[in-house]
Amino acid sequence: MSVSYSFAAGVEGPRIIKLRATSTESGNSAEGEARFEVGTVGFLLVLPPSSQSNAAEISEPGDDYVLVFTIRSAHPELEQQIRADVELDNLWTVYDARLDEDDRNFVLAAGESRNVTIHIDVREENLENLAANIVDFNVSLVVISDLATTTKTTEITLFKPDPIPEGTDVKEVGWLAANFALVAVGLAIMGAVLFSSFRVLRSARAPLELSLIQL
Repeated sequence: MSVSYSFAAGVEGPRIIKLRATSTESGNSAEGEARFEVGTVGFLLVLPPSSQSNAAEISEPGDDYVLVFTIRSAHPELEQQIRADVELDNLWTVYDARLDEDDRNFVLAAGESRNVTIHIDVREENLENLAANIVDFNVSLVVISDLATTTKTTEITLFKPDPIPEGTDVKEVGWLAANFALVAVGLAIMGAVLFSSFRVLRSARAPLELSLIQL
């Protein structure tokens, strides 16, 4: 027999689930209960990245960028089995972000702290393909134990190596310049036509004026 269960959104703190099962054949029954610490109950603390981190701003490719977090057990008595993982805004802004294998699963005694390191690998094409000259990007450390769960998110900033020109759009400027050039050419052609028409008109009137003088 298997039983599925879940807790409603916003539920936190200790919760007890009791189960009683009765055999349909013999009528015998048994019961049991399980105790859960639900939600973020304060037994895990994750501090912001320490001064050992060097990934707050990234303007060059490299695989040696790190974010160092400190995880602290706040339980006064019990040890906690810790599982840690990395979550990103998306999977394409950076090439890779990972924890060392030893930092993914470990045990914290009551009141104990431990540093875990997220290694970030940024390739040249990641920076070249940024949607803007400066992009803010969230990296989250998710920490789960058998007593609590918590997430710490930090923001890193990436810089495009060849910035996109700011101000008026380059294509728009080119389009306007092309239109002005066409207008100028059109005006020049119209001027030439009018000038030629004027010369033809003067030539046509000259014999008529000469005939009137003779008369």
